[in-house]
Amino acid sequence: MDRKLQAHNLTYVQDVWDLSEGELGSILGAGTGTKVFEYCHGKDDRPVKPAERKTIGAECNYGVRFDGLYGVNYMMTGLAMEVEKRMSN
Repeated sequence: MDRKLQAHNLTYVQDVWDLSEGELGSILGAGTGTKVFEYCHGKDDRPVKPAERKTIGAECNYGVRFDGLYGVNYMMTGLAMEVEKRMSN
């Protein structure tokens, strides 16, 4: 498909957007042309499938300043509680 589009100087979605469904069908073939035309115009009837979560984590940025060991322990406990909460969801 890339070669066919590039052969007609179609690089961006806007380039394809400017074509009619028939023009796109003559370049890509009727079925693929219709699909790509509809995708470019925001039409997609495929069901959304939620992705399975594979990792869980929590982080803090480096802008945090700790007040001795107590601050580090407090922050680590907070991060652990956040990860635990996310694991239960």
